Amino acid sequence: MSCPELAIRKPHILLPNKEKCDLYKWSVVACDQFTSEPEYWDEVDKIVGTAPSTLKITYPEVYLNESEEAKVKRLQNIHDNMIEYKKEGIFAEHNNYIYVVRTANGHTRHGIMVELDLDQYEFTPQAQTLVRPTEGTILERLPPRIRIRENALYELPHILILIDDKDRSVIEPLDAKKDSMKVLYDTDLMQKGGHVTGYEVPEEIAQKMEQAVKALGCPENQKKKYEDIKAPFVFAVGDGNHSLATAKSVWEELKKKGADPATHPARYALVEINNIYDEGIIFEPIHRTLFKLPENPIEGLKKFYPGRVTFEKMDIYKAIEAVNKAGNAQPHRFAYVSEEESGLVSVQTERTLVVETLQNFLDHFIDKKDIDFIHNTEPTVKLGKEKGHCSFLLPAMEKESLFLGVIRGGVVPRKTFSMGEAAEKRYYMECRLIQ
Repeated sequence: MSCPELAIRKPHILLPNKEKCDLYKWSVVACDQFTSEPEYWDEVDKIVGTAPSTLKITYPEVYLNESEEAKVKRLQNIHDNMIEYKKEGIFAEHNNYIYVVRTANGHTRHGIMVELDLDQYEFTPQAQTLVRPTEGTILERLPPRIRIRENALYELPHILILIDDKDRSVIEPLDAKKDSMKVLYDTDLMQKGGHVTGYEVPEEIAQKMEQAVKALGCPENQKKKYEDIKAPFVFAVGDGNHSLATAKSVWEELKKKGADPATHPARYALVEINNIYDEGIIFEPIHRTLFKLPENPIEGLKKFYPGRVTFEKMDIYKAIEAVNKAGNAQPHRFAYVSEEESGLVSVQTERTLVVETLQNFLDHFIDKKDIDFIHNTEPTVKLGKEKGHCSFLLPAMEKESLFLGVIRGGVVPRKTFSMGEAAEKRYYMECRLIQ
């Protein structure tokens, strides 16, 4: 096992021209958030109004189920707005790493904007690449995203990539230098999104950062952290798994059509790198809401795990408290709420994570299209109480186990964790040409 290539490079970034854009209206949350809350996006639309905004050049996934006619119109508007923004000089170009400091809900996250080499990434479960998924990719979720990206002039990143850097050698040294760096953007974010500041990383600091990244992938460091490692593993997809898989799929098709890997911009994806040990990286659970129930889910669980399931009726918030206290200890516990009842479910199982126990059942119980994955407690409880629905609420995963879990198991179950609640997700700010 030899020292791997870097797999990142300085990004070619387009930032909104502050003389032509209100950054507060420009920056909106990742398109895969609030997918069951159209009222959230209605409010975003009111805030933005006629101003230039990333809302107008992205496709909020709350609208993915609209009619084909509406989809075609929305896609055309997105692509037209991209071209119009270029003509109007909305963007200013920057060709350096950006150090990003984001504060929301009392947490501060630190990251670096980079271009990530898609030739160093595979989204198959047993990938041995430098960049690996942390969860299984649902292939049927890719076509609508590919449709959006393949004709797009720009990409806008909400992908967060994790590194396992306990020594804090890559990102943390930048914080001590930030007062000497040029501020590229500094703004509050709408809809309780907190605040974000971006600093341009000078060349001498960038070189040291690149050396530290490369050291993470060297054999002696890899074997010290992961005894059974077979190939270097430096970058784990924290958020935006399907967005990165979409970028990879589009790039592979472009290569088949003759795109030159040495020069084509679509070989890379713009991402933010974070250290898993950053105190601002909080692993939140992703809950499940079910629609079109084939039968009572509690009865279904008892049939699927015969003799191993107990259900204690109680107030949903007391059940959630018990779930959070138990974590991933045996028996596995998750909270349940429907229109008729709520309580605490306990399952004795051989699996490691609570989410594995639940998702294994759900994969056999209900069609994938009738499950929604929700990041926040309140909307999950609210939806679960609606007629014909139910919700399961889960504990968080311990983040320190992520890299080893991927090495040993290929991936963790889909939608196992979320890095923060929905409003803490990445807000769009930077763009990058991909054509």
